Amino acid sequence: MKLYYSTLHNFGDSLNPWLWEKLLPRAFDQDSSEILVGIGTLLNHKIPGAGHKHVFGSGYGYGWAPDVHGPNWTIYCVRGPRTAAKLNIPRDLAITDPAVLIRRFVAPSSKRSNEIVFIPHFESMGVGEWEDVCRLVNITLVNPCDTIENVIQKIRGAKLVVTEAMHGAIVADALRVPWIPVRPLIKKNEPKWFDWFESLGLVCEPRPLLPSSIHEAIKVCYSRFREFAKEELARRHLADLFANRTPINEVHPSETETVSAPGRSMGIRLRNLSDGLVSGLDAVIVPPIRVPLARVLRDRAAEALASLTRTEPYLSPDDVIEELTQRLEEKLGLLRLHIQLGVV
Repeated sequence: MKLYYSTLHNFGDSLNPWLWEKLLPRAFDQDSSEILVGIGTLLNHKIPGAGHKHVFGSGYGYGWAPDVHGPNWTIYCVRGPRTAAKLNIPRDLAITDPAVLIRRFVAPSSKRSNEIVFIPHFESMGVGEWEDVCRLVNITLVNPCDTIENVIQKIRGAKLVVTEAMHGAIVADALRVPWIPVRPLIKKNEPKWFDWFESLGLVCEPRPLLPSSIHEAIKVCYSRFREFAKEELARRHLADLFANRTPINEVHPSETETVSAPGRSMGIRLRNLSDGLVSGLDAVIVPPIRVPLARVLRDRAAEALASLTRTEPYLSPDDVIEELTQRLEEKLGLLRLHIQLGVV
């Protein structure tokens, strides 16, 4: 069985090999005739058409929903009720994100520090000035691209986790650390939060933050325009022209057949062009404007981050997180049975 996940180097995606090797030791190889679709927003039109897909806790997003009702799909569970509704599968298959199973390998800390940590989304980390922002307000920055062990230990020992990265909140909740969700600066990353919130039975509203650099501010504006354009294309039934139909790089395109014909879509060409424009706009801002503008953005982001730490945090009830963990483990038992005996 091959593990299917995004190999982008960030905390949520990198949890896949770390956690699944512990949950299902020696279960994985490079045989893509069977695929475990794991942690992440993976259920979309990019998923490979070939191979039997075993879905365990994945979420819908970033494109068009696949048809999961054929013989090549086994749905053990999905991330939340919004994914279940989008896939048109029974509501009781919506359990929660499987990253909560980390609590079976990492115990909550009995002695926490007074540290407040901030975990930006990896895209924000790449374009923002979050190290400087956190230094200004005496908050510990946790890089979502750091090693899994380091990120987990920082979360485990904190008194509060403020996070733009959703799996920072998921792991914090699993380890019983209060958390504050930050509305993602890149708009496309927001909907998945509500899928997870609802799996916990929580009514949450991610808190707003401000971009910390000129490049980040430009990228935020572009992301909002891009999401608006996608909605308009979908409304006019033109979105398919711009779809990226190639599978993500965990399963080699040469070995798999995608849902639709692969190729360099118009959407990819336009995205590459727009990414170049974002960098170009950043580069043309002359130093006399750039320096004070950058300082203003950094200081405003610091003030916004500091204010977030004074808001009421979230934490799911102990009995809820334990019940969800047990339900996931029951489904995991079925997956183990299939691996051992070939019984679906």
